Amino acid sequence: MTDEKYISGILNNDSAVIAKFYSEYIGLVRKLVFDKDTHNYVDFDDLYSDVICTVYLNIENFELTLDSLNSKLSTYIYSIANNKLIDIIRKKEKELKKVGDIQYDFTIQPSEEHDFIDFDRSLELLKTLKPPCYELLWDRYFGEIDYDVLAKKYDYSSYNSIKKKKGKCIEQAKRLMSDNLEMLKNNL
Repeated sequence: MTDEKYISGILNNDSAVIAKFYSEYIGLVRKLVFDKDTHNYVDFDDLYSDVICTVYLNIENFELTLDSLNSKLSTYIYSIANNKLIDIIRKKEKELKKVGDIQYDFTIQPSEEHDFIDFDRSLELLKTLKPPCYELLWDRYFGEIDYDVLAKKYDYSSYNSIKKKKGKCIEQAKRLMSDNLEMLKNNL
């Protein structure tokens, strides 16, 4: 169906056109959400409904007409979805900052004094972390398990609580590595 038919069908309240319009762009928006790797914390159905409702209302209120549309309708929908997704991401970032969640750097930077760290020794040392820290960090970084699955696996109530626990585990790991740096030096 053409952009013109969608716009005129919505203006004429044609239920068949509106139903087709709703289902037509779902793949486009879903691809955007997955390409930006936000599918773990974005409610896709809510986002898609919000995007379609916004476009529908813009057409109905004559804010979007064939004359004002300077691209394809799919491009217009993609743009609205992208902007709404950015708003969701910003909101999530603010929420994470409110609960004190910080993105941690889980690396020890080499210096002139100690250039090499033995990976196998580091791994053995990390296994001595208090439970469930080693398993949690392993699952997150080596198993690449998303936070929702981790929350269920480790019996945490939410995405935020498991991220907070991961942050504490990283701090514990950093202290452990720092305290045992001499042992971790590679004797190459």
